[in-house]
Amino acid sequence: MKKNAIVLLLSVVLAAGSIGAVPVWAAEPMEEAAAEITEEDAEPMAEAAAEAVTGMTAEIAAEEEPEEEAVVEEPASGEAATEVLASGEAVGSADAAEAAEAAETAEATEAAEATEAAEATAAAEATESTDETELQDLIIEEAEQMEHSTEAVYESEGSSGEFGGSTYTIFWDDWGGSGYKFSEASLKCELAGGHLVTINSQEEEAFVRGLLANDPMMKKIMSYHTGMYSGCWIGALRNSTGEAWRWINGEPFNYPAASSLRSDALRISYLGEKNTINQGGDPTLATSMGYICEWEAEKDLEKAEVELGSLLTDGEGNLSHAYTGSPIKPVVKGVKLNKKALTEGTDYKVQYGENRDFGEGTVTISGLGSYTGSVTKTFSIVLGKTGRGDMFNLANNVKVTWKAVPGAKYYKVYRSGLKTPVIVTSGLVGWDKEPGLQNGKKYTYKIVASLTGSGDPSGDSPLSYSKVMYRLQTVVIRSVKNTAPGKVTVKYDRTASGDSYVLQYCEREDMVGAKTKVVLGAANTSYVIGGLKKGKTYYISIRVRKKVNGIDYYTTFGVAKKVKVTQ
Repeated sequence: MKKNAIVLLLSVVLAAGSIGAVPVWAAEPMEEAAAEITEEDAEPMAEAAAEAVTGMTAEIAAEEEPEEEAVVEEPASGEAATEVLASGEAVGSADAAEAAEAAETAEATEAAEATEAAEATAAAEATESTDETELQDLIIEEAEQMEHSTEAVYESEGSSGEFGGSTYTIFWDDWGGSGYKFSEASLKCELAGGHLVTINSQEEEAFVRGLLANDPMMKKIMSYHTGMYSGCWIGALRNSTGEAWRWINGEPFNYPAASSLRSDALRISYLGEKNTINQGGDPTLATSMGYICEWEAEKDLEKAEVELGSLLTDGEGNLSHAYTGSPIKPVVKGVKLNKKALTEGTDYKVQYGENRDFGEGTVTISGLGSYTGSVTKTFSIVLGKTGRGDMFNLANNVKVTWKAVPGAKYYKVYRSGLKTPVIVTSGLVGWDKEPGLQNGKKYTYKIVASLTGSGDPSGDSPLSYSKVMYRLQTVVIRSVKNTAPGKVTVKYDRTASGDSYVLQYCEREDMVGAKTKVVLGAANTSYVIGGLKKGKTYYISIRVRKKVNGIDYYTTFGVAKKVKVTQ
């Protein structure tokens, strides 16, 4: 009824000759006025407009038809008068029948109009009850019937950029085009695999504004067009004025600039020196010269980068963790997707496998909120690295010690020059059965914890403890004498492979709290220890030292000699 009323009113204006054609600046206010007409006002306005049109039409017809000449007939004689009377009666009957028929036609017309009005009212109510999903379907359906091509081919591609992992591109109609309707722009983005841009933060808004402001095509358009027509569609929409805005892809609408808008779609325009958010009008009618498509950043965590802590790598990217006998839960140090750091508890959650026994352990990162999918990182649960012990020269061989490894059944001792390792049972944490070593020669030892004996490496730990050792021959103390008050002279053999000696002395035989003296020079085979107490007994022992690249290598201390200070 609103539409009929405004059409009739417009017809009156046209018929009266007030305007020859309705310009754009006049048509838009008239459409807005029509939108404000209520159902109660529309009916009397339509009737008044109809009467005005009928009256004006009759007047115009009277002015255009030529006047007929008046004819005066002679009075009829008796017989002729009777025929005229009969003819008059016949005409009267015909007029009565025609009037009755006209009345029936009028009633039928009124009934049809009533039916049509009822159907129009029902259709209007149905339209008002259309939900957001149905409205979107209608927009897409309307776009498919437009003259513009709906294929993913664009007349002119403008600036592109990336923000937060998403890609943004501006598209423009060519100079001969008439712009894009909102629904057409939306469909074009969808066909290209994206959607009209949605803005959810001040940072994203600043990025989009900058992209548009620096676009060369935008600057050219501004030299020809101004206002909304020169803007770009973004993906904001609502059913009608006063209803809540929504982003076209279903994201929560929290864009602050939309609260003051009074239209059904948004544009971003470049006006003056800054971009502004403007009204876009009816999305099925208004047009814009361009639109901005957005291709969302990947939200599937399947491609996420996960950094795990407390794990070791073998240099080839293989991760491992030492067996402990308890569940292993590596620390998740960070998760990134499209170079964006995600937050645990908001964007993802962490789940661990049993991760107790030897074999494969797992850490699963699953999406939360807008993130979907999951990624599972694996690592090997292996025997740990053999703990560092000590290594030193004995009288005839080298002794190697280490710290026990949880779960280990064997230890394999590798030494440079040997093709096969020596297998040591788990009950031992040292090995000293290797006679025949060359004095002064360097040897490298490696100790590997293992689940398998013999030479089978399948149960070996990927981690090992290695140490370099120089074979040094021990020396023997030949004599210890109290040669002066508070002094003792110690004589010993010369070393064949070391470069110095270390003497230790103590009042206790177990050498707890012993003091040491370093004697430099392999040729120095005697040393005087002073500051001793008269009447006390001292225990003195010696070992050989060799320094290589700043590292000291030693033999063990030999058997201690005892001496009493008598002076």
